[in-house]
Order: sequence, then structure tokens, then C-alpha cells
Amino acid sequence: MIRYTALLAMLLTVVGTASATVTRYPVHRVPTPPVIDGEVAQDPAWTLVPEATGFHVLGGGYTSAKQSTARICWDEEALYVGFVAEEPDAALLKPTTRDGGAPWGEDSIEVFLQPRPPSGQTYQLGVTAGGGQGSGEGHPDITQTTAAARIGQSSYSIELRVPWAVVAARPQTGDKWRGTVCRNIFTTQSGGDKFTSLSPLQRQFLEPANFAELVFTDQVLDAAGAARLTGELNAPYHRTLQQQVRELAAQRSEYEETLRSAVGDPTYGREASALLQRWEALAALAARLAQASTAEIRQSLAASRDLGKQSHELKYRVLLKQLLLD
Repeated sequence: MIRYTALLAMLLTVVGTASATVTRYPVHRVPTPPVIDGEVAQDPAWTLVPEATGFHVLGGGYTSAKQSTARICWDEEALYVGFVAEEPDAALLKPTTRDGGAPWGEDSIEVFLQPRPPSGQTYQLGVTAGGGQGSGEGHPDITQTTAAARIGQSSYSIELRVPWAVVAARPQTGDKWRGTVCRNIFTTQSGGDKFTSLSPLQRQFLEPANFAELVFTDQVLDAAGAARLTGELNAPYHRTLQQQVRELAAQRSEYEETLRSAVGDPTYGREASALLQRWEALAALAARLAQASTAEIRQSLAASRDLGKQSHELKYRVLLKQLLLD
């Protein structure tokens, strides 16, 4: 069973080696630590921390459904992780694991830290969508850590505080640890890859050689600086999303003529009109991709996931009807 995760690894620099792909995430100090209540979006502390997204499928590229974001920061006392999961099935989440259980058996995240790479001890912490904590590799003491979670209408968020004693190390500015954050998805009514990770992993979550490089810095960012660095970290993923929009929007010409001819049809007219509106919205986004945010593009692609399939099916139902009438 896959039981391992990835901490906050982010794409600032990609370094290729014969056996591993290492990403780098700059871990900044915060003047005031986050309040560990599970609320990431509304906590001012997280606005000063770069946000990393573009979680990967094990052994593959970016996951196309149920993306996630992760942030990591530090102060003299601890390391802090902020995580937000895109979850259209949020109403179906039924977290049951309590502290000391096995969080990786339900919807959860796993955080991995390796303070002394490349061969030092790796520490694994898990937190469920309900806030239940568990420990794995390295047996970190969860009685010293603090975690909280909140389930919203279409997402859930998790915050985790890890005191330095838990990982038997205290970083100095310039230190480079390894780590990553991974996600387990068991609620899949609307889809979603079961195992995803921030850094590109191959077969399981416990792959320290493929964890991100966490570079600790004393620099404290302001909100504008954090937003700028967020854009740099996520640029490869953003470009991938832009290309996906262009490729999907290019399929519009394959269906447009038939859909327009069906608008007045008493059987298929309403469905054809709805599909045309969705194609037009996608084309409008494709025309202004340079100005669109990563979140906006993600939302549009999620809404358009079945657009080609639905248009294909309606096109041939319409053509078959026309053939029979002829």
C-alpha cells in the first residue's frame, strides 16, 4: 500500500540528474506564525508565503482533476504547512481517523521532511481532511505537532505546525532540506487521481531522492513579493494549462456547424445551445490567456473537461437524425 507523501516542494528551479528530478522551494520566515485553525485563505500570515501548485500523478504529469496548493514557512519555533485541496466532492467527505490512527487510509495529506539529505532520517506526518494526525517513517511525535482542518463547499484546507524537536533538527538560513507534500484521494465521485504529489515522484510517496529541495531563508516577504514568487514557482504548470486551453479550444470548429444547425431542433436544441455557450466561453478565455490567472484557467478546464465528449456525442445524434429524416 502506498503510504507516503510529499512536503512543500515547489517549482522554482528544476535540476535533472540521472535518477531524480529535484525541485526547489524557498522557505521564508514569517514575522507572525499562522494560526493553526485549518483556515488558510483568511489567515494574513499565509499571504506572505509563496503558494505552490501543480500536483503530479505518481509516475506521470500534472493531475488534471482535484488540484492542490501548498505553502511552507518557518520561524524560531517551528515549520508551518498550509494546504488547500480542490474538492468538488467535499459534501461527501466523512473523515473518521483520530490522532494516532492511519490518516493515509482516507482523504488526507502526507508531509515528508528530510533535514539531513541525502541519507539522513526522513520524517512522515499525515493529516486527514478532518484534522486527524498520524505518523509513519521516522515515527515523529505527533503529541508535539498541531494540526487543524476545515471542509468547505468545494475544497478543504489543512494547517500543520511541526516544532523543530519533532524532526531533531533546527535549520539556519541557507540550509537545504528535502521534503514534499502528497495527497490521498478516496472520495472520487467526480473523479480525481488517487495519489498525487507536489514534487514529481515515480512509484510511491517515500522517494527522498525525488523530494523538493527546501531552501531556508531569513527573508520576510510582503504580500506583493509572495505573489510574484508564486507566479515564478508555478510558471511551468501555468504554461501547461495554457496549452491545454488552446488545444481544447481548437476542437470547436469540429462541432460548431452541427451544433448551430441543431439549435432550433425540438429534441436537441437546448443541449446544442448550452454546448455552444461553453465553447464560446472557452474561446474567449483562449483569446486572453496572457491575462488569465492559474486559478481561472484551472476552473475553466475543469468546467470543460467533458465538453469535447459531449459535443461529439450530440453531433452524431444530430447527424443520425438528419440522415433518417432524409
